[in-house]
Amino acid sequence: MKPMEIIDAFCHWLPRSYYEGVAARSSADLHMFKRAYHIPEMSKLGARDQFVDEVPGYRQILSIVSPPIEALGQPEETPAYARMANEGLAERVADDPNRYPAFVASLPLNNEGATQTELAYATESLKAAGFQIFTHVNGNPLDQAPVIESVFAWAAEHRQPIWLHPSRGFQHPDYQNREDSYYEIWWSLGWLYETSAALLHLAYSGVFDRWPDLKLITHHAGAMIPFAEGRLRTGVRKPGMRLPEDRQELAQVRSDRPVIDSLKQCYADTATFGTADAILAASHFFGAEKLLFATDMPFGPGGGRDHRQAAIEGVRFLPIKDTQKAAILSTNLRTLLPSLP
Repeated sequence: MKPMEIIDAFCHWLPRSYYEGVAARSSADLHMFKRAYHIPEMSKLGARDQFVDEVPGYRQILSIVSPPIEALGQPEETPAYARMANEGLAERVADDPNRYPAFVASLPLNNEGATQTELAYATESLKAAGFQIFTHVNGNPLDQAPVIESVFAWAAEHRQPIWLHPSRGFQHPDYQNREDSYYEIWWSLGWLYETSAALLHLAYSGVFDRWPDLKLITHHAGAMIPFAEGRLRTGVRKPGMRLPEDRQELAQVRSDRPVIDSLKQCYADTATFGTADAILAASHFFGAEKLLFATDMPFGPGGGRDHRQAAIEGVRFLPIKDTQKAAILSTNLRTLLPSLP
């Protein structure tokens, strides 16, 4: 009997050529980047292939690991990094399409002209399945970063999904009067907040009104959004009530849709580090038809093995039909990527 297909929609690979190019030339803080590279399943082909082969029917869509391309250097430097990353991922897919049927491209978002060039090159020459962006552009909200408008317009026109990945570092303090984050809260909770805040900025600013067919894939089961549905549905139906009269510009909504409706346009994944209840909450909020299997591999114990198994079990125990579970494991993604082999 043919095994059930499982496609991991959000996992990371670090091509050696890209890593070496960045490590040799970038003056950015690369401590997390270097840590990731030394995970065997992140950068060593043999270890990665073994991981994939351990589960019959399992395949992966590849994307690079953080930090964002635009955080690696000046505008004149980052286009080369984006090209290294995208060509490295495309090479892996071309060499082994059975294990790795597609990749997600990256963009140098601090260089708008180069971003347009890379959008075309990655789509037309490298056949990227879509693009990965992060939850801010060097500290600027996505809805206030003009380059993002061009990315969304391209994605909508070419019917390509956008993968949204969180970004925050230890220099982002937990409290106003501190300089850094303690206990790695910047990651454990901060990345969930990053995704949630980015989604609300996009929803309230009218991005989903302007591009009603935009397909945005949110990492980590939509982060805090499913758990905040009540607050968003009834507590902030009209933002501004909690602001003084002279600061109402902070609540100028540019969307005609209820914020919940805009958020439900998004997709979510199952990369919850083993938390089945988060997968359940995401399925309730976004719907089983908008849930994609993912693991955030190779992060976690055993190069991501424990989290992969937990995600599979989390889907299997959802109180939904078997056909819906199969859709989460692969066919929802195939609907998003009709040319996927």
